[in-house]
Parts: sequence; structure tokens; C-alpha cells
Amino acid sequence: MDSMKDKFDILPVILLLSLLAGCIEVDMSIPSFPDIAAELNTNFSLVQMTIALNFVGFVLGALFYGPLSDSFGRRNVILSGSVVMLIGALGCVFSTSIEFLLLSRLIQGIGACAPVVVVFAIISDKYEGVKMYSLFGLVNAFMSIAMAIAPLVGGWVNYYFGWRGNYAIVALITFVSLIALFIFLPETKKEKTTINLRFLTDSYSKLVFSSKFVISSLVPSLLFAAYMVFVASSAFLYRETFDLSVAQFVAHFFCVVASFSITSLLSGRLITILGGESQTEKIGIFVAIFSMLMLAVLGNNPLMLTLFMSTFCIGFALLYPIVFGRSMSIFPQISGVASSFNMSTRSLLVVAATSLSSYLYSGEPQQMAYIMLGIALVAFVLSMIFYLQKDKVSLADSL
Repeated sequence: MDSMKDKFDILPVILLLSLLAGCIEVDMSIPSFPDIAAELNTNFSLVQMTIALNFVGFVLGALFYGPLSDSFGRRNVILSGSVVMLIGALGCVFSTSIEFLLLSRLIQGIGACAPVVVVFAIISDKYEGVKMYSLFGLVNAFMSIAMAIAPLVGGWVNYYFGWRGNYAIVALITFVSLIALFIFLPETKKEKTTINLRFLTDSYSKLVFSSKFVISSLVPSLLFAAYMVFVASSAFLYRETFDLSVAQFVAHFFCVVASFSITSLLSGRLITILGGESQTEKIGIFVAIFSMLMLAVLGNNPLMLTLFMSTFCIGFALLYPIVFGRSMSIFPQISGVASSFNMSTRSLLVVAATSLSSYLYSGEPQQMAYIMLGIALVAFVLSMIFYLQKDKVSLADSL
């Protein structure tokens, strides 16, 4: 019993380690693109396709890892996914043609989503209440920091070791996390389900036709998509529109990431301080909407852009673990499927939002702000619908 308790004490550390490679594998590779194109004698468009195929693999894998983990257990699926990611990463290291690199990146994407999907399901299995929200906040903070520093690390590694060095580091991290998962990760899914086509269709139907789940899934995913619109546009806005140096851009971007990360780390305490889950969620959505309104009106200089993006991230980080945690606990018997739905939906929304932003990009911060505001308003309306439905149920129960 004591040894089991010790394992659970290090569970969050093991889960974070399992996420690291998947968090950095895309962003670390971006600084290497010119060198990849030169060495493999290909064009930049084909090198960019490594990201697109990686994303395709991620979405495809995300649809199935959750249901598989409900049936075969969290441990087996996260280990299998990590092996797939390791194979893909090693394939990237030893690629001698752009075709083989593209195939390897597809395989890597299929494996990379396994820890993302399964980690949230494991947390939902093992923890509840403020502890669960705190761990969701910790995971979000860890992932945002890892993604923020990945391009910087990738540029340094590419300079000293070449483009293969970035994929080699991802492979090494994946291997270390695979060993740690094999040794320390317990099985947290006690009651397994039998997977078949009927189970998949019934499970996804149950989620899609539950307005409570759909809203709880879409609200954080929409706000994350809005945040990614900023991430995708930030380098162009700060460096080209505002004519800032690389160091100045990094400082501004760090402030935004830090606001999200620090709030996420403190989410458990803040929920208590702010008066509970419902009150914290409402404060979070109003702060996020207010920030987007101010950004649309005043965000025409770097200081205002950073200020209101930081307050947006604070509001987003306040509500994220609560709403996401609710989506994972509505149908606890199929929390793996719920996690798959959440990750797939989020990925598709991010692609749609960033593609729209790229298509409409004019170099003006207001254009980005209007897109973000529109996305945030949809999330706000969905939140209001959720609370109206909740109030009706409460009123009916009291009669």
C-alpha cells in the first residue's frame, strides 16, 4: 500500500514528462526549416507540409486513443502511443528524403496525441474537485511554457547540431518518458469497456447530444483557438508592425505566456479565494471578453496589445480547468472518449481560426483582435446558455 502511494505521489511528474515531447516537437523544428529544405533538396512548401501532416496524424489519433484507453486501459494506450511517437521521431532523425520525413512526421503526430488525450483521462480517473482543477491548471501551464520556449531551444540546437538534432532530442525525451511510464505509471482505469463500432457510435452520440458536455467542451477550446490566433500573429505584429527587436518581442511574448502559466499554477487557490467554481468561471469569462473588447479598441500599440492579451490569458486560465474538468466528469465511464472529443475539436478549431486569421491578415492588430473577439463572444454566449439551462434545472428542482 505504501509503495502504491509513493507511485501516486510522483504521478503528476510522470504525466508532465510524458507530455513534454509532444509539446515541443512542432515548435522545435520550425527554426530548422531552411536547413531541411537545403539538405533534402526540396522547396519550403513541402517542408511546411511536415506540420500539416503532423497535425493530420494528431487529429486521427486523437479520435481513437480515448476510446481505446477506455477499453484497454490508460497505461497500455499511452505506452503504445509513446512507442509510435518514438518510431516517428527516429524516422525524422534518419530521413534522407522529404518523402520519408513527411511519412515520419505523420507517424510522429499519430503518436504525439496519445499522452495529451490519455493524461487528461488519467487525471479525471484519479482526482476530483479542486485537486483535479489544480492538476489541469498545472498541465496547461507546463504545456504553454514548453511550447513558448521550444522555438528558442530549437534555434540553438539547429545552430550547433543541425536540424536532425532537434528530432534527436524529441526522440530522447520520448524514450526517457517511455521508460518512466513503464516503471512508474499505474493503471487508473479500473472498469474497462468493450470497444467496437457500436460502442464508438453510442459514446460519441452520447457526447454530441449532451448540451452540457458540448458547451463544456467548446468554451475552453474556442478560447484556446482565440489564444492561438494571437500566437500565430504575434511575431509579425511585434516585429513588423511595431518594429520591435527580437529581444523586445520575446519580452512581450513572455509576459503573455507568464500570465497564463502563473494563473494556471494558482488555479486551485484562486477558485477558493474567488468564491468557488461557479463564481470563478463567471469572473474568468467576463475578464476574457472585456480584454478582447479593450484590445479591439485600444490594441494599436505593443504595450496595450501585451496588457490586454495578458488579462485575456488570466481570464482564460481562471475558467479553463473548471469548464474542461466538467466536460471530463459528465460521463466518467467514457472519459477517454470525452478527452478524444475535446482534443480533436480543439485542434480543428485552432486550424480553422488560425487559417482565417492568416487569410485576412493585414498587419493591423485590430484585425486580429476582431477575430479573437468574435471567437470569444461565441464562447461567452455558450457560457450564458449553460447557466440559463442550469438555473432552469435548479428552479424546476425547487418547485
